[in-house]
Amino acid sequence: MFQKILFFIIALSIAGAMGVQISLPLIIFLALSYTANHFAWRHFRDTAFDDLAKKLSFSRIDESTVGPLITSGKINLFRNSECKAILAIGGEQNKVKAILADLVISTETGLKSGNRYGRQRNSPINFTSVASCCVIIDPSMNLPISSIYDETVWEKVVAAIGGQDIDFDDDPAFSSRFTLQGPSEVNIRDFYNKNLRTGLLQIIPANFALETAEDRLFVYTKGHASNRELEALAETAQKAYRLFREASFDHFYN
Repeated sequence: MFQKILFFIIALSIAGAMGVQISLPLIIFLALSYTANHFAWRHFRDTAFDDLAKKLSFSRIDESTVGPLITSGKINLFRNSECKAILAIGGEQNKVKAILADLVISTETGLKSGNRYGRQRNSPINFTSVASCCVIIDPSMNLPISSIYDETVWEKVVAAIGGQDIDFDDDPAFSSRFTLQGPSEVNIRDFYNKNLRTGLLQIIPANFALETAEDRLFVYTKGHASNRELEALAETAQKAYRLFREASFDHFYN
């Protein structure tokens, strides 16, 4: 947060050096306003998490332990990324863990070249994004590696010319709404039976995405969910977990 304030002050200072008339009192006022808004947001966010924890019989979790626990290289959300939780609650019952968290995700997108003191050097380019995520970890499940999210207009065009979206000819409602992807189309088609597809179509809100890998189910929003959406995120994850657990059982025994 303080890095953002410093960047904000530097940006205003540069604007002033370029001839933009910005007074020092205005800079201080804007910086203080930003700081106050940040702490107000954090207070209301803490309250929202605490209220939801009571409702779900969850408890607060040490944020530093969340990233290593939920990160999986097989999940697109965390691929080539470092994940840090800034708020987290969770619980465990019958060896099934559930965690709801606000995340900051830093992704290394490539290398940039630079020349300093006559030496060539390469340094990574990091892209930072935020998400709210509910993850359920059940050792008894064996889910395919897959991701599901609402299909955009651009993705419809890409799919029409041979993109990677996995469609089901007998289920146009599911296929027209969602982009379904994964490394093994055969495994995904075999696992995503009609009951699972129908259930997912009914429970996943438009701005939510879902990923699976082995014993883990992730339901998340791109960007931090609003305080009202947090409860919907937890409820959607619980409903999706029931569907995937049933599908995992059916897949194992059939």
